[in-house]
Amino acid sequence: MKTVTDPLKISRLLQVYDGDATQKGVKISIGFDFREYVSITRATPTKSPTYPNFRPDRSRINPGEGFWIKGVGKNNDVEVLEAIRLYDLSSSNLAEHLQSLKAF
Repeated sequence: MKTVTDPLKISRLLQVYDGDATQKGVKISIGFDFREYVSITRATPTKSPTYPNFRPDRSRINPGEGFWIKGVGKNNDVEVLEAIRLYDLSSSNLAEHLQSLKAF
């Protein structure tokens, strides 16, 4: 990976959507600790089990390689929870990455 994800840039991007979400009673936050993400997914009945590539006990996630977004409603219920993982494919391509099973 040639550059590291800049948390500040991600936060600025989220600001675009934060106003609309706030008007609808949803508070959006961003996280980088995937142990916390796994604990939230386990406690959220509508969320399916976390894939191994988002579980730090199964796949190392270095700083700048991923983040997650959570939206909490008026009753403190998790309404939105999604994770993003970035892979360095500068010396490879997606097909090779998937065939090597490194994504899993």
